[in-house]
Amino acid sequence: MAPFEKIAAKCGNGLIDEGEDCDCSDFQDRYCSTNCCDQKTCKFKPGSECATGLCCNFSTCKVISAGDVCRAQKDVCDIEDKCDGQSNLCPDINRQDGSMCSVNISLKLMQPRNLQ
Repeated sequence: MAPFEKIAAKCGNGLIDEGEDCDCSDFQDRYCSTNCCDQKTCKFKPGSECATGLCCNFSTCKVISAGDVCRAQKDVCDIEDKCDGQSNLCPDINRQDGSMCSVNISLKLMQPRNLQ
């Protein structure tokens, strides 16, 4: 395949192509719910809002409520990520640039700061 060659959209390729709501392909049950996504049409099943994402409830096929934790804090420069109640995707938010992550490291520069 040549660089930047366009791949034809196809239901079942594991990518959400134009005109598709979802595409579970081989990622069934772990990353994409076949309870929520019709694998033959790559469209949401009736009543479904989502079929993928850490903020999608795979049992109800609904976006998880705002404020529910979707990803735990990884380190001192990270913060606990929470669903926004609108999107099936979990934001990946770090502390604000310039915040002190630890005693001698500033997030923006990630270098020891001058301790004068």
